[in-house]
Amino acid sequence: MSDGDWYYAEPSQASGIIKTEWLKDGGQYYYLDPAADGKMLLGHFSVNGKSYYAKASGAVACREWVDVQDSVQDEPSKAFAGSDCSLCGALRNGKLFTSNGDGELVEAHGFVMLGGCKFYADSTDGSPCAGWKNVNGKWYFFDETAGYARSGWLYKDGSWFYLDPSTYAMKTGWVAVNGSWYYLNSSGYMQTGWLNLGATWYWLDASGAMATGWRVVDGSWNFFMANGARVSDYMDAKAQSYSSNTNWLILVDTSRCVTSIYTGSWNNWSLNRRYVCSTGKASTPTVIGEYQVYGKGYSFGHGYTCYYYTQFYGDYLFHSSPYYVNSNRVMDPTMGVPSSAGCVRLEIQNAKWIYDNIPYGTKVVTY
Repeated sequence: MSDGDWYYAEPSQASGIIKTEWLKDGGQYYYLDPAADGKMLLGHFSVNGKSYYAKASGAVACREWVDVQDSVQDEPSKAFAGSDCSLCGALRNGKLFTSNGDGELVEAHGFVMLGGCKFYADSTDGSPCAGWKNVNGKWYFFDETAGYARSGWLYKDGSWFYLDPSTYAMKTGWVAVNGSWYYLNSSGYMQTGWLNLGATWYWLDASGAMATGWRVVDGSWNFFMANGARVSDYMDAKAQSYSSNTNWLILVDTSRCVTSIYTGSWNNWSLNRRYVCSTGKASTPTVIGEYQVYGKGYSFGHGYTCYYYTQFYGDYLFHSSPYYVNSNRVMDPTMGVPSSAGCVRLEIQNAKWIYDNIPYGTKVVTY
């Protein structure tokens, strides 16, 4: 400050060189007059044919109305400092005016743009709308002080709303913002907590963001798919923690005698099919661990024949029930209880499906 005037010295310059022209500091714009050795301007001023207004602090007005002396009438009116801070339009006796393209101001009707901001002039009295307004079935929110349409997140009356940045209309349903998904109900309110849509459950955290992956909710671990859907089945949830060298994954619950086959990838497996099976009995249990498919064959057996085997660890296989030698007569149809010599027995059509469709390298998890 010098003789009551403000200047700005570049902090990065050891010599303290005075900056001129536009300065952005703390989110505010200032204009430092190059014709006056960088003195900060106050009040009305012009730069390159555009008019601006700097408040008492020196900050240039932006997205707000500024008092001006209107040459068209004796009474004071206001001009709007747009998103680029330049003055445009007019507010006379509560009515909104905008340029007709020839430099003349005319009374506005309906939606108009001023300085990069969207306004709505009431059809009855020409006044700019403030607050919520339904236009052609869509809801908009106009700033209650300046009257321009708001966009992005809006906190109002204890709830969050989202206004489309391109159309300014209030959004409902699912909306993606900065990489996260949010759900806005039919009234536009952002939802939090548990959300049930079409029998599918979602969890929306305190910020409204949709949960994915493993989360502790109400003291318990839950798994949510990439699309946010909660996985209620324990086996399906367990599958999400595994990766596979292919886009297939097989899990075998040896105690419940269930084989589940998934498609997808780590953290995003979808159940493709589930079979009742027979796993190893207590004296010859099925191995427990993580393996991968590496061998296949049509049949094997001595005194019996098992068909369509898929090998995942040593002599441990997926294969059909045992049949009488080289026949189509089942020797032991037992399913749903541990009864094998350690392999995972399946009905023949299910063993064949795995044989035909599951590629080498597929992860197999037994537990």
